[in-house]
Amino acid sequence: MARTAPAINGTGTYKILSLRWIDASGDVRTDSIQIPQAATNVQIEAGVAALAAISNASLYSVGVQETYNSTADKNDAVDAVKDSVFDNLVVLAKKATNESQRGFIPAPEGGLFVEGTDQIDPANADLATYLAAFLAVIGAGYSIVSARYTERREINERVMI
Repeated sequence: MARTAPAINGTGTYKILSLRWIDASGDVRTDSIQIPQAATNVQIEAGVAALAAISNASLYSVGVQETYNSTADKNDAVDAVKDSVFDNLVVLAKKATNESQRGFIPAPEGGLFVEGTDQIDPANADLATYLAAFLAVIGAGYSIVSARYTERREINERVMI
């Protein structure tokens, strides 16, 4: 499949700062903004601390994410049977303590399935490579439990009558 995103090499294009809030009624929200790659932890902390000091909500989580970005271009994607980003192959991994993580493969390529079906081919080598990489990313103690294909329903524009 096509990839135009730069390699993950320690020098991202920019950072995403995500702030999670909860108010006195229990409502939660997350705000995310794009910040320069050059922003330092000291600068980010100063801004976050100043913001939290003037809010009635409780800031309970701060995330700083390095982002590797390129221009989104639909011509880089493959036009195939399962080509929608809302079509997913969902992989479930669990620990013995019942903690779980899900991995998503949007617009899964046809070779991941038993030909002519929506059934996943567990013997597919590319799928095995992904599963090994997924387990390495989510950390020790997880094992793959299952995988399933899910199609999302497309909702078109409403026409008033």
